[in-house]
Amino acid sequence: MYPEQLDDLLAYLHDSTGNQHRFGSLQAMPLVETVPEMWLLGSSGDSAGLAAERGVGFAFAQFINGEGGTGAMKGYQKSFQPSQHSDQPRSLVAIFAICADTEEEANRLASSMDLSLVLLEQGMRSAGTPSVEKALAYPYTPYDRIRIRENRKRMVVGSPEQVKRQIEQLCKDYNAQEIMVASIIHDFDAKMKSIRLMAEAFGLSSVQS
Repeated sequence: MYPEQLDDLLAYLHDSTGNQHRFGSLQAMPLVETVPEMWLLGSSGDSAGLAAERGVGFAFAQFINGEGGTGAMKGYQKSFQPSQHSDQPRSLVAIFAICADTEEEANRLASSMDLSLVLLEQGMRSAGTPSVEKALAYPYTPYDRIRIRENRKRMVVGSPEQVKRQIEQLCKDYNAQEIMVASIIHDFDAKMKSIRLMAEAFGLSSVQS
């Protein structure tokens, strides 16, 4: 069972499994005085509840599930039980993010992800992220278009100003201290530029392309 596996991992990292535990002979190495920060990545209220009960950080995977994230996070924050891992809730949101000089170019680049997710939902795995050209030429059905609109809830897409505004709103909606972004773009140079533009929008050190 997953909750038991989670407890096993936490005990293992704290060297507290005990001799009678089935993993009692295992010891985390190297021996240090600290343990890693403990986070649980999930996309539902169930995983939020597990994180709250065990007093670890919770990262909501909005890149997986575009619905219900704020409710799950509020439940985690309300039910959080202080523990040896943390004395207060730690909240993070993980999301796809695509940034370009203009909204039009960002949406063009995001078309690759649109197609990739549509194919994945249909059980067809593509060899890597499809190119923009393939995505724009794909014969989408009306249902595919509906799925694309729904899947865009898993992304922030736009110019640097638009992406910054959307991410700041996510932080506010989730009452989150951190945002994790994954910029999935077919063209590597465009991917690096997307990351650099987002970093610059937030006044962070620029990423060299």
